[in-house]
Amino acid sequence: MKILILNWRDIANPSGGGAEQLTHEMAKRWVDNGHQVYQYSSLFPNARKEEVINGIHFMRRGRWWSVHVFAFFYYLQNKKKFDIVID
Repeated sequence: MKILILNWRDIANPSGGGAEQLTHEMAKRWVDNGHQVYQYSSLFPNARKEEVINGIHFMRRGRWWSVHVFAFFYYLQNKKKFDIVID
């Protein structure tokens, strides 16, 4: 199954906290169970636009105040590629 997670921060974001840790731990388990997991989040200083951490594919665009717009258009263009979307 291909899973898309939409979350304004991710595990590498210095402002991340418990919610990002929980999301990352669940995503790691889905990867361990054979699923493909993608997370769309905001950019932060010195962040890579694309990166794989623990088998999870991260895509980062926009900032905390604009990531929702970028994520919406990404979803519209790619919704048929994913089996499930978690927001």
